[in-house]
Amino acid sequence: MTLKFGELEKIATDEGFIWYAELKLKSEIFGQVLFCLVSADRADVDDETILLAQRIARDIDQYVKDALVFLRDELRRECSLGKDELKLLDVSVYDLPFESPQCTFYARDKQWLMRFTEGALDICDPFGVGVIFEGEKPLRLENLELSQEC
Repeated sequence: MTLKFGELEKIATDEGFIWYAELKLKSEIFGQVLFCLVSADRADVDDETILLAQRIARDIDQYVKDALVFLRDELRRECSLGKDELKLLDVSVYDLPFESPQCTFYARDKQWLMRFTEGALDICDPFGVGVIFEGEKPLRLENLELSQEC
């Protein structure tokens, strides 16, 4: 499948199909952002999901920034962070302690995940921390600490 931002390879799994982007998006903030589209019912990814992924890909740096701001604000408000971890959040958006963003889109779903696979806060171990978006707006923090796999 070809998207405006690159080629996707369809890989069968026990639960359905995963579409992996062969091309990594270039980000001024992080250098690259991985993209993944998931279809869990053995069907192809629908046009609406593809269009959403393309909109996000066209302005990836803005969505990375939105996710970082949302993470910083939600972690300060919702999580019990120690003084040392709170200090790590008292920096400019681009210096926040989160790295390696990865976007995952789900077929026939307007919600998608931007996961930062690495970070300096305890909440980032072992699978990172993420932001669930509803379309183009951040919706909630996704704590992946207790996840079995990502």
